[in-house]
Amino acid sequence: MGMFDDIRVEYKLPLPKDLGELSENHFNSNTDYQTKSLHNLLDHYEIREDGSLWIEDREGVYIEGDPKGKSITQRLGHFKTLKEWQEPHKYTGNITFYNSVPDNSTRDNFRNDYWIEYTAKIVEGKLESVELDKFTATPNAERKHSDNVYNKKDKLISEFQRTFFYRYFYKYYLKVIRISLRGFYKATVIFAHLWRINKIEQYLDFMTRRINNQSGVTALRKSCDEKFKIKHGN
Repeated sequence: MGMFDDIRVEYKLPLPKDLGELSENHFNSNTDYQTKSLHNLLDHYEIREDGSLWIEDREGVYIEGDPKGKSITQRLGHFKTLKEWQEPHKYTGNITFYNSVPDNSTRDNFRNDYWIEYTAKIVEGKLESVELDKFTATPNAERKHSDNVYNKKDKLISEFQRTFFYRYFYKYYLKVIRISLRGFYKATVIFAHLWRINKIEQYLDFMTRRINNQSGVTALRKSCDEKFKIKHGN
């Protein structure tokens, strides 16, 4: 999917003529969208009720990670936000934004998954017009089934991780396996590296002997030529 930006739209948007199973309230309560029309840096934008475009800015510091941290998040560095504010964004161009309707918390109550897409024309940070580009309904029975299977598997994994066997035996067993595989991988890499070095050394030795042999043949030919000249007086 790639990077994108979030955009909240408080401006009243046009609705589809046929809402299907949905009501106007499902659209009015859904003000958060995504867009790839701006900088795609996970920034937060807002089109306010008066049509003005704003961007959320922030100020903060980078926190270095702790190499001895227990989790990945502790070992990796992160950005700590100290201050947030919004300011007008004097952008000119079209912004296409989209989302599913309704939100994920209630979409399983319907027979279809709905997707809506708009394009807003912005001039110097002010909304000039907005059009409904797309509104689609897709049967969601298969998606619901896949979600149900995934949720059951996730539940079983969570229950297993709470068992006595997992907490005191299995997770340490996995740790030993991971360490062993990591050591095997490193040994394989070292072996492959040494094997390549050995092959290079063999090749260099072969070329050296070949050059020496050629030098010896050249010297022998030169010696024979000199003897031939002496014998025949040339």
